[in-house]
Amino acid sequence: MKKLGWLLFCALASAGLAVDSSVTIAGHVPGTLSLPDNSSGKVPAVLLLHGFASQKDEVGDMYKNLAAKLAAQGVASLRIDFQGSGDSKIPFEQMTFTNQVSDAQAAFDYLRGRPEVDATRLGLLGFSMGGGVAIELAANAANPVKSLALWSSTSSRSLADIEAGSRATAEKEGVVDVDLGFTKIKLGKAFYSSLQNQNLEADIGRFKGNTMIVYGTADPLSGNAPYFLYNLQGKVRNLVLIDGADHIYHVLTDDKSESNQVIDTTTNWFRGL
Repeated sequence: MKKLGWLLFCALASAGLAVDSSVTIAGHVPGTLSLPDNSSGKVPAVLLLHGFASQKDEVGDMYKNLAAKLAAQGVASLRIDFQGSGDSKIPFEQMTFTNQVSDAQAAFDYLRGRPEVDATRLGLLGFSMGGGVAIELAANAANPVKSLALWSSTSSRSLADIEAGSRATAEKEGVVDVDLGFTKIKLGKAFYSSLQNQNLEADIGRFKGNTMIVYGTADPLSGNAPYFLYNLQGKVRNLVLIDGADHIYHVLTDDKSESNQVIDTTTNWFRGL
């Protein structure tokens, strides 16, 4: 029995599964670092930024599953919890778009500095509002981002559509209770203030690397795609439309074909880092 267990372990190791470790960045940002277990030398790496009120493994474990597939292709990854999400100890009402960008920057610097990582081959992936955060990082010329991928990304236009009544209550009382359907959260006045004057469509134009944009055709945010594509300056601009898919690619249904397509397409995209 022990021999069988050892053979199974060896088979799994040779398959190139990820070696995961929990990390804490800047004293308050929880994360999971996934490294290829059979790598030799420095490897490319991707920072994964989750969506609004989600967490580092993402809905339906999409980021967790993506990290395993990336590792099998020799690509490391780091996924983090933004303030108030997942394992974060900070109350959600203190979360703002601005401090998400700051935390993502700290995570990017951490990943870039890891001894296992090739700092010349770095990628970014953002899901929904995490896409907006990823755009801000990629637009910063000081960040050597080679490749950017966006899943169902928000835009300045969709950020501006956040319910006006909730904003008014937060501005009056300092905090507001919001029912998202899948969870209930508290949003602070500072969150709404942090959304003002954002111009993600213009900011993405400052990124000179390769960009892949993914939307489901049934996602209302898919209308953002033309605005991003128009402003992109990189040499490779790839738009992937998943026919009939919603904002989360129906990952919580029995049929995982759409979400698996997104994960596989993204894995192939970052193989080129």
